[in-house]
Amino acid sequence: MSEEPQTVTVGELARAVTEASGIRCTPRMIRNYESKGLIAEPPRSSGGIRLYPAGDVDRIVRIKKLQREYDLSLAAIDHLLEKGDGEHPPPETSSLLIERSPTDHAPPPQEEESRRARLVKAADKVLRAKGYGETTIENIVSEAGVAKGTFYLYFNNKQELFLEVLRTAVRALEEHLEEALEGVAPADRLKRRALSYMRGYLNYRDLILILYGEAVGGNTRFQRELCNIYKSLTSTVSEDVKEVASRFENPALDTELLSYALVGAGEMLAYRSTLDDRYDLEEIVFQAMDLISGEIAEPPLAGSYD
Repeated sequence: MSEEPQTVTVGELARAVTEASGIRCTPRMIRNYESKGLIAEPPRSSGGIRLYPAGDVDRIVRIKKLQREYDLSLAAIDHLLEKGDGEHPPPETSSLLIERSPTDHAPPPQEEESRRARLVKAADKVLRAKGYGETTIENIVSEAGVAKGTFYLYFNNKQELFLEVLRTAVRALEEHLEEALEGVAPADRLKRRALSYMRGYLNYRDLILILYGEAVGGNTRFQRELCNIYKSLTSTVSEDVKEVASRFENPALDTELLSYALVGAGEMLAYRSTLDDRYDLEEIVFQAMDLISGEIAEPPLAGSYD
């Protein structure tokens, strides 16, 4: 009687999983599970061939069935397998399987959106109160009133959810910047945008400051997100800046730099309005925009930057 092999190649493993589960499995899928940490990285033969434990067949069969029967993401499956015993989900994630039973598959789209929106709203509230470093996934799901496993249906980690919270805030801010501007003259439109931006900045300042802190701390993904946000915000005002600038003969004016300057100045001026009651936002905006309009109209004197 021949013994079962202790190790198998990736091709042999894929064929064994397909036969055992009745679900197609390929070497590429197995390497994806490996890269996601769902199965351990295998040792290699002297010739560099991956040699997987034969026991990986059962684990991958379970992964495939969870994907097909419960429509779970790989992140959610990883959570179930990590916290469970490989056969049964842990108590805190059992509700996840009830929510997405094989007979139901995915809930209706509106229910999916409701859960996702609840997580985003809860994260916004908790992040503002506790800060990024002190916020945990447990805090967020508790505030949202959902099971922890549900979190992993929509987001892979806390960082991904924070970025979604931030993008939601930026979208709301950009929509606000576009409100009631049709038919308004460019100069007045720029003033209205500035006022809307400063009010919006005060609403979302806590989230923006979190992004600043994490970006300065070396988080490259947050650094990229910060760049994208400023590109998006400056593009919103740049057309108005160009229209205003076109009325004056000032070839030295760089409208892109001015757009970035306006966004940066808007943040600082909004912050100034919070220090005391000396100025209100409208007064700040109109004084600042009158000053900027004057600078646009007057080209710099020759040699003034030498």
